[in-house]
Amino acid sequence: MPRQIVVIILAGVAVILSVDAAQTDSLTSCVEFGGTCDQHRSCCGENLKCDQSITFGRYECKEKAKLDDSCRETFHCIDILHSVSTLGGACATDRDCKNITNAICIGKQCVCTPDTFALTPSACTHVLNSTCSSSADCSIFASECFENKCQCIPDWAPLTDTSCAKRSTLVNCKDQLECGEHWHSKCFQNKCVYNVKHIAVSERTCLPTLGGNCWRDDQCMTDNTHCIDFRCQCKPGFVSVAINMCVARLKK
Repeated sequence: MPRQIVVIILAGVAVILSVDAAQTDSLTSCVEFGGTCDQHRSCCGENLKCDQSITFGRYECKEKAKLDDSCRETFHCIDILHSVSTLGGACATDRDCKNITNAICIGKQCVCTPDTFALTPSACTHVLNSTCSSSADCSIFASECFENKCQCIPDWAPLTDTSCAKRSTLVNCKDQLECGEHWHSKCFQNKCVYNVKHIAVSERTCLPTLGGNCWRDDQCMTDNTHCIDFRCQCKPGFVSVAINMCVARLKK
């Protein structure tokens, strides 16, 4: 591997610097990990910083501080080398969860913000009737942002707080008894709909997500949950990162 020798004379003292020419990107003029950097040659990528090494007068591209590393400035202690991309990932501040839509850092893990649920492990979206600024905030099928709230589009109605259904497919009702078990469903505007914190299994059946009413473990639809005190809750060793998702609790 080719190397360059640079001689610098400082106050009568010759300092020899060894520069790894192969570690400098000739196209971008940035320096890779381990290469010599200065004010004119920055390190390649956001995962590196220009830091002074033990060698006198030499600055070297090193890895930035990781989560839980000791460092003098708290805001530098983030998991920048392993950018969090899924719910439940380790975090120190909300900034660490920026790659996950509508996520924040709570209990050192990335979780969905209130009034959102996990659309995918890497994205949270608004539940119906939550505040929105544009229809881009409302990712539920057949929903849109209307009057600053996520709502079902015309001719569709909320079957649950996380799904819309065609009005013509909803079951007509005059009272609660026609909609089955009151723990899970209700008669609303002469249509049978499901209670908050429930998910539709079919047009006539729904089951609870986290926090929903239950009396048996198999009623809880969210993975890694069970029924405790008549509510669906995460099992021991798991933590809620959304109303519809429990992940393994990070070890301390």
